[in-house]
Amino acid sequence: MKGKILDFSIQNSSGVISADDGKRYNFSASEWKSDTSPSVNQIVDFIINGENAIGIYLDSSSNGIDTDAIKDNILKNGIYNKAGFTVSLLLAFSFFLKSIDAGWLGSASFMNGFEGKILFLIVLGAAYLHFAGIQQKLLKILSIVITAGIGIKYFLVLMPLLNKGGGMLNIISIGTYVTIPLTIAFLIIGLKAAKKAM
Repeated sequence: MKGKILDFSIQNSSGVISADDGKRYNFSASEWKSDTSPSVNQIVDFIINGENAIGIYLDSSSNGIDTDAIKDNILKNGIYNKAGFTVSLLLAFSFFLKSIDAGWLGSASFMNGFEGKILFLIVLGAAYLHFAGIQQKLLKILSIVITAGIGIKYFLVLMPLLNKGGGMLNIISIGTYVTIPLTIAFLIIGLKAAKKAM
């Protein structure tokens, strides 16, 4: 059966579908089978089970992302994942803080270099996914990639300064103390969001 989502509550993890047969069917988020989170006005394909809809898939005619539905959902329910959105933004802006300061040997932040700017943009992309509640399964991949990328970037920034004679404890600056805990929080929240979407 095909239909359109009339209502979806993030808080209750449930919604209502108006089906092509003219009836309305309740559904639980646990029956949602697509990567994109449910939102109002999405066209779906589902199985009728009494008064409920089960095995719900986003119809291909919806093209995966309905920006009007996302906007309506945000206006109604607010930010999809506030913790993920907040941590992602904080992590992105922590890239501008000085992570390494070796005095006359030099200093650096995570934004130094092309790879730092790419990581910054990916983190902002993850913030958007947390904000809009779409592609939650993609967050697992992004969380792992960003965490690994930050680790590699830190190694690439740190090693040259250590080789110039700086002591490890002497050159670590505030950016490191902010970015590392935020990265761990970002990874945990991203993995939880992906697990919840499965």
